[in-house]
Amino acid sequence: MPISYPIKDIETGGIKCVFAGDEQTRVNKILHDLTFWGIRRKKEERRANVMVISGSRFDDELYVKFLGYLKSLNTNILLAQPENLPHPDDEASKSLLGHVSEVWIWQSLATGEKPIYRRGRSLQDVDDASACSGSSQGVGDLSG
Repeated sequence: MPISYPIKDIETGGIKCVFAGDEQTRVNKILHDLTFWGIRRKKEERRANVMVISGSRFDDELYVKFLGYLKSLNTNILLAQPENLPHPDDEASKSLLGHVSEVWIWQSLATGEKPIYRRGRSLQDVDDASACSGSSQGVGDLSG
């Protein structure tokens, strides 16, 4: 049986959960909250880490541009989504992967497995990429 934690306990740890509204409303709320977080920390020099756990949004131009904004604020963007990205030669995938530091499939993140993508490294360099049950096909190093 899975362990569940009250939302207030999760948010005490600095994790913000957005449940209300339809999908676009939730995405807009996440982008809004992260925008103001970015504005507040804009003058900080130390690198920050932000993990975005969401549905597949690789084809959402605003979402991808926003991740680019966060990256410009000296932020490592860690992304978890329900399924694999399309092939890395696909323009939407290239655009998204250009902004993120690491990508996990939800299931692999929940079980503590390694990411399926790390910026600047091929899948062979991300130890045991096959641990994602074959879902890592098509994602690799796009730095070239």
